[in-house]
Amino acid sequence: MKLIQLKVTSFRSYKDETVIDLDDLVVFVGKNDSGKSSIFDALNLFFDEKAAPDKDDLCVHQADSANANIRIACVFTDLPQQLVIDTQHPTDLEAEHLLNSKGHLEIVKVYDCNPAKPKCSGVYARAAHPTADSYADVLSLTNTKLKQRASSLGVDLNGVNQTVNTELRRAIWAHAGDL
Repeated sequence: MKLIQLKVTSFRSYKDETVIDLDDLVVFVGKNDSGKSSIFDALNLFFDEKAAPDKDDLCVHQADSANANIRIACVFTDLPQQLVIDTQHPTDLEAEHLLNSKGHLEIVKVYDCNPAKPKCSGVYARAAHPTADSYADVLSLTNTKLKQRASSLGVDLNGVNQTVNTELRRAIWAHAGDL
């Protein structure tokens, strides 16, 4: 995978979402205290599971806000052709609706700065995922719940291996496209 973009929101001097495109060679040039080092610190927060922001890393313009969250997103390309989400059943990120509107993997980490010691409060994929009722949560359902959902939606499961969640999800999502 190749990191092609960094998005930073409410982190130090970056109040609004700031998008930084990354290429094979990236050079940061600017005056002292203009935010160059903050970019590297944001990347460190994102990639180091043990790292957490300091209270003063929250943008000063957000400090009095009830929504005191830092958001750091990384966008990747050159993705693996297959991955295994369910035991031994390969799939791909596109089939699982885990890619953004440009076909890239975008992972967002949210850090809650309200507690005395800020912590990561969520990690999610920003994706072009089905949002219709009964289809938006399909990725999180167990095999039993997937079968129940397929039945309640009237999904034709002929030829679908009902022991494989990947196949059940694909059938349900395909049914959504038929509506």
